[in-house]
Formats: sequence, structure tokens, C-alpha cells
Amino acid sequence: MDYVLPLLLVLLAVVNTNLVRVALRTGRIQSRLLPLERAANASGFWMALLFQGLVTVLCLAAAALRLSELL
Repeated sequence: MDYVLPLLLVLLAVVNTNLVRVALRTGRIQSRLLPLERAANASGFWMALLFQGLVTVLCLAAAALRLSELL
């Protein structure tokens, strides 16, 4: 049961990485709340990608920290 949180964090990091990959390929952020296109709002697009990258790094760091405490 102790490994559930790190696994969920890794899964969230994988999903975020996939969202960034799709956004870079299509030029659109896949979001229901705030759809962004690179051509329409370049700075917002890149800031959203930067935020997603930050979330990915934080999720992986938290998962690694939690796993290191368990081992």
C-alpha cells in the first residue's frame, strides 16, 4: 500500500509528458478549460508547456523521494 502514491505520481508524470508531446506535435494544448493554440497565443502556449514540464519534474522528484524513504 505504501507504493501507491509513488506509482500515482509516476503515472501523472507520464500523462503530463504525453500532453507536452502532443502539444508540441499539434501546436495545440488539449484542455477543456483553456484551449491554447501556438499560432493564436504563442507566449501563453509556451508558458503552459513550461508549467506542464514543471509539474512533471515535481511529480517525478516527489515519487523518487517517497521511494527512497521506503527502501
